[in-house]
Amino acid sequence: MPTEKHRKATPALGIHPIPGFADVADEAARAAINIGVDTAANPGIGGVVRQTAGTKPGFYIAIAAGAGLGNWRGPLDLEVGDDALAGTDGTPSAANPFVTDSDPRNSDARAPSGAAGGELGGTYPNPTVNDGADGSAIHDDTAGEIAAVTEKVAPVAADLLLIEDSAAGNAKKRAQIGNLPVSGTDPDAIHDNVAGEIAAITEKVTPVAADVLVIEDSAAANAKKKVQVGNLPGGTDPGAVQKTDYNADTVLAANADNDPQPITVGAAQVVGMEYGGSAIAALPWYDLEHVLRRDGVTDDSTTGVQSDWEPGGTTIISTRTSFVNWEGSSDLTVQGWKSNQNNQLQIVRRISNQGTANIILKHEDPAPASANYRILTPDGGDYIIRPGEGVTLFWNIGLTSQRWVVMDRAQPLPTGYIDGLHLSNDTVDADHDVDISVGSCRDADDTMNLPSTAILTPAIDASGANGLDTGTVAASTWYAVFLIWNPTTRTAAGLFSLSATAPTMPAGYTKKRRLGWVRTDGTSNIEPFNMPPLEGRNRWTYWQTDILANRQIQTGGTATAFTDTTTSAATWIPETAVRQVLDVECQKLGLGGADEARSEVRPNGWTVNQTFIVRSGADGSEDPTSNGHPILPVASDRIVEYRIQPGSDAECAIHVLGWEDAL
Repeated sequence: MPTEKHRKATPALGIHPIPGFADVADEAARAAINIGVDTAANPGIGGVVRQTAGTKPGFYIAIAAGAGLGNWRGPLDLEVGDDALAGTDGTPSAANPFVTDSDPRNSDARAPSGAAGGELGGTYPNPTVNDGADGSAIHDDTAGEIAAVTEKVAPVAADLLLIEDSAAGNAKKRAQIGNLPVSGTDPDAIHDNVAGEIAAITEKVTPVAADVLVIEDSAAANAKKKVQVGNLPGGTDPGAVQKTDYNADTVLAANADNDPQPITVGAAQVVGMEYGGSAIAALPWYDLEHVLRRDGVTDDSTTGVQSDWEPGGTTIISTRTSFVNWEGSSDLTVQGWKSNQNNQLQIVRRISNQGTANIILKHEDPAPASANYRILTPDGGDYIIRPGEGVTLFWNIGLTSQRWVVMDRAQPLPTGYIDGLHLSNDTVDADHDVDISVGSCRDADDTMNLPSTAILTPAIDASGANGLDTGTVAASTWYAVFLIWNPTTRTAAGLFSLSATAPTMPAGYTKKRRLGWVRTDGTSNIEPFNMPPLEGRNRWTYWQTDILANRQIQTGGTATAFTDTTTSAATWIPETAVRQVLDVECQKLGLGGADEARSEVRPNGWTVNQTFIVRSGADGSEDPTSNGHPILPVASDRIVEYRIQPGSDAECAIHVLGWEDAL
């Protein structure tokens, strides 16, 4: 219906009152209209009049026939801001229910409610699926569903299984039984969790070398492989006893020409031999790989000094091994062994029931007629075979000149033993080389004696055996010095290392013992030092006095409370030192006076009652400067503390003279 809005908006269109529409001036004029009378001015029921003045101007609609104000509804809100029918104007709310979006059902999501139906049970909003709704479904929380499915008693490889693919986000897929990695259908399979399966297999009572075993290869991620019985290594139990009887012409291991072949004996194993029912003492060989052959036993009772001992005429024996039972009543001193070099192995046993006499083997004694008769003992000194003891001599084990070598295994040195093996700056290249004197020691693991029969000269600017274990030499750095040993070649060497306990060992060298320390200066040269040739495990090392000024750790100290020295003593004392000797100077500032000044020093963390005191002069008649050389324990951090007492009228200077090391 055209309204005043249209007239205002489109006056040029010529919109005019139409039948059913009229203008009135005020309420009286509107009340005078007789609705329903068919006149041009009467809009009729449903017609509209516009009241232009009066109390409530506006548009009204006729709702009943007749005259009067009660026959009209209005004024109508036909423009924004004009009055409107109740509930049709304004902001959507409960008071305006007919305004767009005011009904929550037009905008709010509401949870469903009420009873569920069909395959769903229960009530909304949380209905359930009725049991048996899908008769073929398998559920993860319903027991007995798979048991209710028809079983195929004899599945074949082409049958299908339903799987969840772990490599594809557990997507469901099918898989053929025959393609499964382990089908489980082989009744002859051996399982790791089923007892009695191997016991049920037919046994081969007498296996032969060509028989095959199944193993898991520990060197190939335990992959299964086959191995022939004849290729299996020997037993792994070092305490196991194996016995085989041999006749006079039988060798323990031989090739096609019946020549003896090497038998490897592990480091913790013992080889024992028995002859004619009389047991010969078990002779430990440890890491050796040599030839054994059962030969006759030679008895001998020679005494005195033998420059070229020929027990029982063994020079005429061409076999590789012979045994000597010595039964002398007084000591036998052997300066050389004349047995033919074909006797590659000589086993000497001192009979235990023949008094207290000993066999004394002399090391490299010059008396033998031939250098080839000389004997090398493990520590370069006399080797004594006492009653009930035995020893093995081996011919020329990798030496530059042929010798009989005493394979010392029956008499280990005491734990921690060390004799000789002192360190000193080399006289030819003192900047880079250190000399290690002749001596012997027990290795760091207490498993083997380490002999060194010649002076060793390791060079810190070299690499490997008789050099630096790894890397290149650095400036102002501590290096441990080791004696290292190759048990296979029985070769000793020196070695420098940054580590006090775990040097990088050159190939073949498996045993070691630390002998001391050296320190490099700012140019990577070895600092001059002196290690007196004292015996025992505790060794003192001193810095050379002509460069004492370079060892100063405190100068001009005036602290009256215990204070760390300006320079840490760790600069001049190695990490394994147990004691240190210092040069402590106390200088009184000014002569005269009754007060005495003193310097006090102590290891870091010690108490006042554990100090070492150096006193200075007390008056003008005495020297105002005094020196002392206290020996202090070394603190774990190698820090030294000092103080001046009783006041600050004195100064303290401290130098490091040397240290004691426990090897």
